Amino acid sequence: MWGGAKGFGTLSAVPLPRLRTLAATACLAGLGLATAACQPTNPYAAVVDGTTLSQTTLFREMASFRANKAFVSSYDQGQTNGAPGVEATATAADTFSQAFAAFVLRLELQAEVLHAEVLRRHVQPSSADVTAASQATSAQFGNDPNSGRPVFDGFDPWFRHLWQLRMAERTALRTALGPVQVSDPLLQQIYNENPSSFISAACVSDVLVASAAQADAVRSSLAGGADFATVARRYSIDPTAGPKGGALGCTGVSQFGATVAQAVTSLGVGQLSQPLQSPEGFHILLVTSRTLQPFDATVKGQISQAITTAGQALNDPINLFFLTHVRSVHVKLNPAYGTWNADLFAIVPPVTPGPAASSPALSGGGSPTATLPSGSTAPSGATGGAPPASTPPASTPPASTPAGSTPPTSTP
Repeated sequence: MWGGAKGFGTLSAVPLPRLRTLAATACLAGLGLATAACQPTNPYAAVVDGTTLSQTTLFREMASFRANKAFVSSYDQGQTNGAPGVEATATAADTFSQAFAAFVLRLELQAEVLHAEVLRRHVQPSSADVTAASQATSAQFGNDPNSGRPVFDGFDPWFRHLWQLRMAERTALRTALGPVQVSDPLLQQIYNENPSSFISAACVSDVLVASAAQADAVRSSLAGGADFATVARRYSIDPTAGPKGGALGCTGVSQFGATVAQAVTSLGVGQLSQPLQSPEGFHILLVTSRTLQPFDATVKGQISQAITTAGQALNDPINLFFLTHVRSVHVKLNPAYGTWNADLFAIVPPVTPGPAASSPALSGGGSPTATLPSGSTAPSGATGGAPPASTPPASTPPASTPAGSTPPTSTP
């Protein structure tokens, strides 16, 4: 029930420092965006409640992740449904996949939200607290199955210090928030702000094609305004749904199968999925409507049990804080990185440019990428930062991340 809500997992990531004096030195490649997005006058990756997260620090964090080969191996192996790994495929060197850029930027957004709350409550951790967080931070990443050594040890000192800071801030905030107290208003708020956790039935349409290139092209065409039913009838290889304009019907989420069910719970109504791979091929899904369970005694009991049971995600005050506050967070996203889904606290990567709507399956797209500036080094004297909501271990990107990333294991 709570496995993917808002995508907050078990890892407490560390914030990247906000380097206000540095301009962006890199931009996304191959997205056809206005050049202003890559200029020093427009260096932001995102703005959250008035605080700017720079592209420079985003790329530095991605570089630190990629330099750790054990992390990259674990992350890439954790991808499902054809989702890309850390690096883009079939592109120039020094490029990241767009999905990975969204993953890292989302960590930074989560970090800033919790950091703001730490400052508001005046519970900043001491230097001793940050040092003491080393072991707990390392444990969140686990060990390299090949060498047996901690994955965390493979990161550069700048990165390790910042992740320890995140863990220390998260610990301090959890203490300040105190134990979770169940009340009817809290149960109602959780229900209202997390509709994807209470879906009783959904109506879904699907375009099924044979290759990733076709899926990229089809999605680009649909995002450009092509009629879903028309495209499905022309290009879908599903012998049942294709002739019906892609309609899979309306039923309980679990009846759709794992690939479709995951998309149904993470997509908003009317939102296209990223291409998702299954044994049948590559899917572009569209949720046309959803029905929610009523807020009755059964649902109240489910939420209450999740809050009061040790080990459950909602039993963690940090996760509960996010579930009850994320809708009040204002995020402005640089369009180079996609669009913002406030309901899921998630980034939807931009659509790959594709062929005209009249022939969406005739040529492939390729994954948008982010290019690392050559000679990039860790900023010196970096300070500040904030813990995001618990984020997943190295092998598991957050739930609801685009392109079928694996959901975390212990989330609200």
